[in-house]
Amino acid sequence: SPPEIVSLDPHRLEDVLSDIAQVARACGIEGRADALIAALRDRIDRVARRAAHATDRPKTVCLEWLAPLFLGGHWVPEMVNLAGGVDVLGRTGEKSRRVEAKEIVMASPEVAVLMPCGFDLERTWKEAPIVTGTAWWADLPAAHSDRVWLVDGSGYFNRPGPRLIDGLEILAHILQPSLFPRTPKRNDAQQWVG
Repeated sequence: SPPEIVSLDPHRLEDVLSDIAQVARACGIEGRADALIAALRDRIDRVARRAAHATDRPKTVCLEWLAPLFLGGHWVPEMVNLAGGVDVLGRTGEKSRRVEAKEIVMASPEVAVLMPCGFDLERTWKEAPIVTGTAWWADLPAAHSDRVWLVDGSGYFNRPGPRLIDGLEILAHILQPSLFPRTPKRNDAQQWVG
């Protein structure tokens, strides 16, 4: 028989979980997927419940590309909101979009997360000066307060899959460190001190 084609186009975390179930059905392993999805939902709920106690939800910008500048889209704004922040420019469920530096400056983000698409943390460090070395970047509240983070975008933020939930937990530490004190592994996320 011809192979079954499974079309996937997730835009939110729930879409990613639904796609896991859809692929599992096509492979005949629904039971394994059900257990995985339940565990992932539990982790999402745990982060959301704890982050709900945040007294301050920092204005956050996530950059998925640095030249030209692109905001994190799809599930990234949702992840920021679940983790205790407010994505000031991204919109949940919408595609990543190009943004001008002046829009970022006007939004006055208190936290900035660099998560270039397809880049691990080492490559992100090499590319970060493209933005962190600019005059406009120095004007951001995030830069003034040393709340700029570099993360493994490829591993935890850019691609739909179970590791997005690891990314959610990394964001929770970045945005609400007093509520989520466990520091991410050094090769997952690092604070930029410029």
